[in-house]
Amino acid sequence: MILLILSAVMYGLNYTLTSYYQKDGHTGKQAFMTFNYLVGLLTALLFFVVNGFQLELSLYSVIMGAIYAIFVTLYRLLGFRIMGKGQTALYTVFLMAGGMMLPYVWGIAFLHEPFSPLGVIGLSLMTVSMIILHYDDKKVSLKMTLMCLAVFCFNGIVGIITKEHQINPLAVSATDFVIVANLILGVAGFALTQFYRDKGHKEKQKIFNCRSFLIIASVAAASGLAYFLQLLGSINIAASAGYPVITGATIVSTTILGWLCLRERVNKRFVFGLILCFVGTCMFI
Repeated sequence: MILLILSAVMYGLNYTLTSYYQKDGHTGKQAFMTFNYLVGLLTALLFFVVNGFQLELSLYSVIMGAIYAIFVTLYRLLGFRIMGKGQTALYTVFLMAGGMMLPYVWGIAFLHEPFSPLGVIGLSLMTVSMIILHYDDKKVSLKMTLMCLAVFCFNGIVGIITKEHQINPLAVSATDFVIVANLILGVAGFALTQFYRDKGHKEKQKIFNCRSFLIIASVAAASGLAYFLQLLGSINIAASAGYPVITGATIVSTTILGWLCLRERVNKRFVFGLILCFVGTCMFI
C-alpha cells in the first residue's frame, strides 16, 4: 500500500510540473503532442539506463504495452480538445473517476475480489470530493459530455490493463514494462506529431527551450517512477482496493501541491473536498 501512496505523490508532482509547462505558454495541440511523445521516449530511456541497458521482452507484454499506449494516446488527444474548450476541471473529474471506478468493478466482477460495503462508501465520498474540488458552473454540451465519458472509459481501461499485466505469468518485470509501454507511447506520439505537422498545422511556440526541456525531463522521471511504483504495488493488492487508493491519494497530493507550488485558491469548499477525499481513501487502507 505504501508503494501506491508513493506512486500517487509522484503523479501529483507530475501534474504540477505539467501545469508549469502549460503556464509557460505551451498550450497548443502541437505543444501537447510534442510534450507527450518526449515524456514517453525520455521515460523509456531513463528506465533503460536504470535497468543496466537491458530489456526483457515477451509477446504478451508488447501487446499489452501497445494497448496501453493506444488508450493513453486516445484519452490525451480527447483531453487536448476538452481543455482547449476551457473544461480542464471537467476533464480531471472524468479522468480520475474512470481510473478509480472501472478497475474497482473489474476486480470484483472478473478477478473474484471481495465486495466491501465500506469500499462503496469510500468510492462515493471520493467521487463527491472530486466534484467539489473541480466543480465548474460552465454549461456543458452533449458532445463535450460524450468526450468526457470516453476519457472516463479509456483511463479505466488503462488501469485494467496495468492490473491484468502484473498478475499474468507471461508478463515481464515492472521495469521492463515501463520501458516497453513508454517506448511504444513515445514512438506513436512522434508519428502523430509528424502527421499533424504534415497536415499544415504549425504553431509558433518555443518547444525546445532549456526550461521547457527540463520540465519535460522532470515529468518523465516523475511519471515513470509513479507508474513503476503502481506496477509493483498492483502485484499483491486487489484492484478494487489499490486503484481507489491511488486516485484518492493523487487527488490529495495534486491539490496540496497546487496550493503550495501554483498558489491555487484555498477556500472552505477546497478544505471540505480534501477532507472527504482523505476519509474515502482511508476506507481502503
